[in-house]
Amino acid sequence: MTRGLTRMLTRPLTKGALVVGWSLLASAWLGATACREPTARVTTSGPTGPYVPSERELEVFQLYQDDKLITARRKVDELLDEDPYSILGHYVLGQVLRQSDGALPQAMEHLGRARELFETRYPEFPLPEDGPRELHREVLFAAQGIAGELEQFEYQLELLDFYDALYKPKLTAEHAWPLMRLRRYEEARGFARQATESSLPNSRSMGLNALCAIEGEASEREPRYEACLAAYEDAAARAQNDPEMAGPHERTPLAVHAYNAAMAAAAVLRPDEVERLAKAGTLRLDFTPANPWRLLVRLYVDQARIDEGLSALEEMQRWRQRQPPYLRDQDRAETDVAQATLLLVVGRTEAGLRLTDRAIARPDRRGLSSSTGEQAAGAHALLRLALRRTHEALRAERATWGAGVDEDEPSLLSPVGRAAQDLADRERIRTLLTDEARLLATFRVHVLGGLEPVPTWLVGDLVELLGPGVAAVVIRQASALDYGARFAGFYAALRAEVALADGDEAEALRQVESSLRDLPPTEVLLRARVAAVGAAASADEGNASQEQRYLASVMQLDPGTIRRQGLSIPVTIRSGASGSVASEVEQRLSSSPRLRVGSGGFGLMIEGEGRALRLCLSTPEGAELSCTAVDLREARSEPAVEGEEGEPITDAEAVARTLQAFHERAFGFGLELSALDLRSLDGRTVVAEEAAREKMRAVLEQVASD
Repeated sequence: MTRGLTRMLTRPLTKGALVVGWSLLASAWLGATACREPTARVTTSGPTGPYVPSERELEVFQLYQDDKLITARRKVDELLDEDPYSILGHYVLGQVLRQSDGALPQAMEHLGRARELFETRYPEFPLPEDGPRELHREVLFAAQGIAGELEQFEYQLELLDFYDALYKPKLTAEHAWPLMRLRRYEEARGFARQATESSLPNSRSMGLNALCAIEGEASEREPRYEACLAAYEDAAARAQNDPEMAGPHERTPLAVHAYNAAMAAAAVLRPDEVERLAKAGTLRLDFTPANPWRLLVRLYVDQARIDEGLSALEEMQRWRQRQPPYLRDQDRAETDVAQATLLLVVGRTEAGLRLTDRAIARPDRRGLSSSTGEQAAGAHALLRLALRRTHEALRAERATWGAGVDEDEPSLLSPVGRAAQDLADRERIRTLLTDEARLLATFRVHVLGGLEPVPTWLVGDLVELLGPGVAAVVIRQASALDYGARFAGFYAALRAEVALADGDEAEALRQVESSLRDLPPTEVLLRARVAAVGAAASADEGNASQEQRYLASVMQLDPGTIRRQGLSIPVTIRSGASGSVASEVEQRLSSSPRLRVGSGGFGLMIEGEGRALRLCLSTPEGAELSCTAVDLREARSEPAVEGEEGEPITDAEAVARTLQAFHERAFGFGLELSALDLRSLDGRTVVAEEAAREKMRAVLEQVASD
């Protein structure tokens, strides 16, 4: 759940983005985080008497208003070196630091100094009508905003109360969000409902947004959906009257309301509504960390719509590139994790691990989101465990292919380091889930308050991690809250995992059949996982025909589940191919951990000759599952010198590449990704482009200024 950024457009001095604040008066601490030399920031009471901005101060302020942040930063530094008591200078520097650098503590230092200097000049209130009242209002408003971004919610409320004691209209709507984050839900509802009755459109919108978040945090499904949909519809109606050429700062923020409504639609199991609302949020760029493309990536992954997921992932990156720096820090880790989840599903685990490592090492600020850092940390750790397990399964496959395969980048961790990291991730998750409310919310479907974000098809990993006894109790409590046929399939899926872990194969199979009957057809990856549980339980019972039936379902829904769950399929290999490469391929297939050769069941036909082969996998009934065509007759190795032609590959390399292509096709989505594609998927190309763009902007702004 993400907070709406709607208030700033009502403020005369505000350039445009909502900010969220930290303790302005904690001078001792703030001095330690200053971004400039302390000699230029002498913390004294400052001059007294009326304040009249100089021409230089007004020039700096105008640069800030015109979005020329690089030039404004340079000139305001010069201004404050000469006049360290400039109220407007400290205000502008604080806002520039927040918006251009995302340096919130340093920004707060300068806003705090601006407030201190102002209140020294005007020690008594109310302020005179001919004084710069609007500047003081703006300093307070900006400060309370930064307090929220830095998750200092008690202090944010103090600033809001102080503001309301001095100025009208009161910041009624702004009170609801920090109260909600402090779990003071009834007080938050009171402020939010009061705001929805306001005659001011922005206050009404913020009140609706807050009610949406409050009902979500209170785990109320239908009230949450109704509140979030009302907030979106209100914003959509107001957006129709926006000026045609208005930029993100000037128009009604629509994306955040569409994002929240889409998440609320997921809570009431309306996937079509999720997609409709998320797409509505993509129709124009808004400055918000509520990236609607991120929701679409997750939705498409859950539904195994991988091609659409890849397209949405590119748009997700593009959306984030265009955000101001202070907002990029709000969702960097969440963006990384969305990419890593897709990479897990398509079997690109090394890049996924790199992204997840970064998300855990550099967590997001959570001031504009209703979730906490602890919730995200647990979810990211669970994803990393799944990536690591799948990565080891891929390594075991590669070990059977022989030489000549393009390896992933070497891991930064040794086997001992990986084991230690896995242990730490497991302990982190267990510790976080000692909170009973968080544990219960994690097992409920699309409910806020648990580990977030965890896709439905990954929740089953918690059964082994927590133990089937604990999981069984929590599932019973969760299903009692989410009674009804539409939730039955989800909880039957979890009960099947518990029964299999307990060694009760008969009960596991009963729950599998119940789950597959009741789960929505759009839950493709979850249905594949449930079928995999059915295959494992059938194998334990010795029922080969039933195991093969479930395995065929898995292969048709999401063949990557076979690898992620550590399964193999029984197969009979028939070869009509000729040549030494085909013979070696057939021999090495018998060692693959994904195949049980000679066990009957599935069929694998090898055709072709020489280095041009075709491998087709079929179900026990003869229905074709996948065919992998590999033609390496003209293949060459990478040249030692760029521009030169590489050497023809050896037969051993042809064997390895053929086996690699088969496994990627048969147990993945058959994606043929280039090195550039992979860099784009794991974010490296995006980062480089982002840095280049920032440099170019600075150069152009400097040229224009000169």
